[in-house]
Amino acid sequence: MLQQRELTAAYINETAAKVGLIDRFNSQRDVDYRSLKALQQGGVSWIEAFQIIWLSLQESIAIRRSARDMVERLLRRAICALFPSEGKAVLKLGLRGYLRFKLAGQ
Repeated sequence: MLQQRELTAAYINETAAKVGLIDRFNSQRDVDYRSLKALQQGGVSWIEAFQIIWLSLQESIAIRRSARDMVERLLRRAICALFPSEGKAVLKLGLRGYLRFKLAGQ
């Protein structure tokens, strides 16, 4: 998933350059990219994790996500950043499936 996001960013930036746009896609403003990168790195510092959480909140507010969707995304991204071994399970099972799995004690 990380490589796919990197390729998409490269394609967007190449296309923007071809059509003469000055603005470029910044992966550091892509909260999903940053949380996946944290997962790949095996976790990040508390400061980086806080930045991921803050960016996730800002994104949700800016595009007016529902409270439910905002909480789901925030939890998924925070788990990936803070607890990478659990983050892999969250991505595999989905947040609801992960919580059911944990609450059932399996």
